[in-house]
Amino acid sequence: MPVARLLQTNFTSGRIDESMLGRVETTMYQNGVEDLLNFEILVQGGITRRRGQVYLNDFGQKVRLIPFIFNETQVNVLAFSPSDIKVYTIDGTLRQTISSSIPWSTLDQVEEIRWDQKGDVLVLANGIKLSTLTRTASNTFALADFDWETDANNNSKEPLFKYADAGVTLTASGTTGSVTFTTSADVFVAAHVGAILVKNDVQATITGFTDARNVTATWTTTGTTTATADWSESAFGEARGWPRAVAFHGGRLWLAGNDALPSHVFSSQSSAFFNFDFGTGEAAEAISGSVAGNRIGNIQHLISAEALFVVSDGALAFIPENDTNPVTPATFNPRQVEPYGGSRVRPIVYDESIAYPQLKGRVVREVQRDEFTLRVKTRPVSFVATDIVRNITFSAVQNYTKDRPESFGYFGNSDGTVAVYHALRTENFAAWCNWNTQGKWISMCAINDELFTCVERKINGVAKYSFEKFDSDYSLDSAERKMVTAASNAHTVTTRLVGESVHIVSIEENVIANGAFDNATGWTLGTGWSVSSGLVGAAGSASEAKITGLTDGARYRIEGKITAHSAGDLTIDCGYNATLGAISRTVITGAVGSFSFDVTCAGDTNLYLRKGSSGAFTVNNLSVRLLDEDDRIVIKRRYLGTATVGSGGAITLPSDWTSQWVEVGFDYSSQVTMLPPAINAEDGNILTEPKRIVSAAVSCSKVLSLTVGGKKALLLQVSDDFSEPLTPFTGVKEIYNLGWDRLGRIPVTMPEPLPGSILAISREVVF
Repeated sequence: MPVARLLQTNFTSGRIDESMLGRVETTMYQNGVEDLLNFEILVQGGITRRRGQVYLNDFGQKVRLIPFIFNETQVNVLAFSPSDIKVYTIDGTLRQTISSSIPWSTLDQVEEIRWDQKGDVLVLANGIKLSTLTRTASNTFALADFDWETDANNNSKEPLFKYADAGVTLTASGTTGSVTFTTSADVFVAAHVGAILVKNDVQATITGFTDARNVTATWTTTGTTTATADWSESAFGEARGWPRAVAFHGGRLWLAGNDALPSHVFSSQSSAFFNFDFGTGEAAEAISGSVAGNRIGNIQHLISAEALFVVSDGALAFIPENDTNPVTPATFNPRQVEPYGGSRVRPIVYDESIAYPQLKGRVVREVQRDEFTLRVKTRPVSFVATDIVRNITFSAVQNYTKDRPESFGYFGNSDGTVAVYHALRTENFAAWCNWNTQGKWISMCAINDELFTCVERKINGVAKYSFEKFDSDYSLDSAERKMVTAASNAHTVTTRLVGESVHIVSIEENVIANGAFDNATGWTLGTGWSVSSGLVGAAGSASEAKITGLTDGARYRIEGKITAHSAGDLTIDCGYNATLGAISRTVITGAVGSFSFDVTCAGDTNLYLRKGSSGAFTVNNLSVRLLDEDDRIVIKRRYLGTATVGSGGAITLPSDWTSQWVEVGFDYSSQVTMLPPAINAEDGNILTEPKRIVSAAVSCSKVLSLTVGGKKALLLQVSDDFSEPLTPFTGVKEIYNLGWDRLGRIPVTMPEPLPGSILAISREVVF
């Protein structure tokens, strides 16, 4: 019988929709797979089991997560709910709850929030109110109505517009103080109270409503009484609606999409974000204009990229500009690009393009602007994965992860799954894979290299909303770790999951100080230093504390948290040379907060904690962990099976266990299924002919658990000590006699919750 040997060296086309199974001639088919569940696609072409999720806190309800990034280290996760805004640090600590003057009251209104940030200020728009969330101090914010700039006469610099027909006139009963304003046609509603009227360039604030043609208003300065068609009113407010879209772009703040002007945009003056005074139309003054186009409807989003893009529910448009010709009142000329509108889900800026879900949330489109011709074009990028892109309800983008250079776009579906998009334009590939978890992802946001999420999980039948973080150091979801200090099979781990069946993974790390610090064993303590009950304390005169056990030239990750501080800085030396002094020194400036850094040990084999004469602080959970050649923590893992969390958070392990840590949480399946091989025989293609899979070879990198075609791969190595955790397998693993399958597909799984990567798969097929 004929034999075909097929090698797939990369997975850069990702998961292929079943409707593409007949397109065997395409490169997409050759580099794609039928299923790619809970993997991440690597930039080199391989795939790796997705990161686990560490449990941080309990939100208590559904929330929408929005990132706040002031600088690289001063960041917060903001959790928006119908009743409040909660401010968290990235370690999951709740620092502030804002519950007064919340302008939204339903989860649907929360989902409508559009936002953009500049410095300390987050501007929030959702068609209900225009608000600012301002960072007033570290981890402290203030929510307020948007405060338009005013001049010395208290004239508001908010945007203005004449909604009435051009010929409608406005008359005032007096020139100063509180007077009656009358229009020649019906204009006013009760909600106009609080809005601004401008008549012949003089402002008045409406204080009372009489009827559709008469209101009471107070002049800011001396006005005029005669009827004139030269008048306008507040563009935004309770009467005309508030903007739905907001963006900082080109040194201006842009607002758009209120009820009365759904396809109109306004910008602030240049470098004056709260001043929307149009003036006389000079280059730096504010801009007002309609986004014309036969399909432009309600503006949903304003996206700042190499140009300002306008996503409406009916079409895409952009405002042309270049480096030498920025947008001004004179050059403002929006152009409709494509008749493909967007949904309310926030578009993402990704790999020199914009990706946005279309109106029904079933298609993701990509927008690119040619750097030479400046033409803008769009294309659907999810047509190869229509079965995993289903009714998108949220999005997030991550430009890099903690350990890897890959960037990912995340599109959450209404069923709680996530379609993950990975593209690398320089290598001309784009790929999708799908993720799921034991529960539903509700929202995600990325901050620097971290990805955070709100997850709905049923715990004993009750919906709980967990604050979790994706972390490559974890291999379970909603995971917690517990230090094991005694040889026993009974341990107390978590009261949160009482009654739930959890999976258990043992964790052994090459650590110098493991974070427990129950006593000072192994430490050499100078004056004023103490080690007890998980804390390292420093007080008194200048001195040092040290612990030995490092390796000169090795890389370490040093982490901890200053939980109390009254004076001085903490200096950490990773090794010390008697002649050269400190070579690898890091100074933690005096403040309460977490720290984490990677460093190479240089000099001797000691870790030194040093302080000045005034130093007085407490360090909690200090850990020094060995890193591998990829700057990843060296961890040995073993899967211990499942257990039900009993009363008080107790679990029973299969046997006595003395690893440093056990990790408990929920498992998630990881599977890649190869596409049917496209083999051209002498008498034609045999795509649907019966085939026998003689063997398969999987190129692995640091794999601890593997099945191929339902057969478990033996990963033990000759040098392995069976009493110790397995050594991760790197190399090619062959599996034989995989049986008959008409389409010749092979499922490859990682059945245990342990990390690993697959670089290539080959098949030997008889037909």
